[in-house]
Amino acid sequence: MGAPMRADLRPWVPPGWGLIASARGDLDNDGRPDAVLVLQKQDPHRVRLVDGPGGPQVDLNERRLQVLLARPGGGYRSVFSSDQTIPPEGNEHSPCVVDPFIDRHLRIRRGLLVLRFEHWASCGGWGRSSSQWKFRFDPARPGMRLIGYDATESVRNAPGMDRLSVDLLKGRFWAQRSQEEGASVRQRSEEGRVPTDPALYLNDTLPECIVMDRYLATCK
Repeated sequence: MGAPMRADLRPWVPPGWGLIASARGDLDNDGRPDAVLVLQKQDPHRVRLVDGPGGPQVDLNERRLQVLLARPGGGYRSVFSSDQTIPPEGNEHSPCVVDPFIDRHLRIRRGLLVLRFEHWASCGGWGRSSSQWKFRFDPARPGMRLIGYDATESVRNAPGMDRLSVDLLKGRFWAQRSQEEGASVRQRSEEGRVPTDPALYLNDTLPECIVMDRYLATCK
């Protein structure tokens, strides 16, 4: 576990924590590269042995998402820090659940912070889903405003995939749902509107995304 660390990021990694992912890019449109970090606590007492499927152990150490804006004279200032946004690697009650952040899906693209999660289990079920969240810096708050999200849901041993894309700035959604018809799978698409108020921010709890329950294009 671990990610390369630049010298200017070391002050933001406290003792007993490790850097597992980072992204750099201009979030506030000032021409300076900002940084987003994901840290993980390194407490050996939070690593539990598992007797049964999904073992031999699960790591329950919390993870911290840190959003840093570059200062004009060098260094950074923090505009967001939370130990709840990124889930832990392991799940004590469901050891078969695979790390939702396993591929370190953290990006800054075109001035947007993009977080992506994968949800599936190595045993006990065939379902698989993903969710991708896009945030833009809002200087009025200041904070990272959620401007859209995308999600998919599928069953690993069956054809077809449900997809949902939501643009919270335009107040629009697009959904594609799979329907089995005999030996084939038919895709049904629909579009519609979603409310744009109230605005949601990164410090608001990210809801679980289950595509089959989102006929109103909402994540619950």
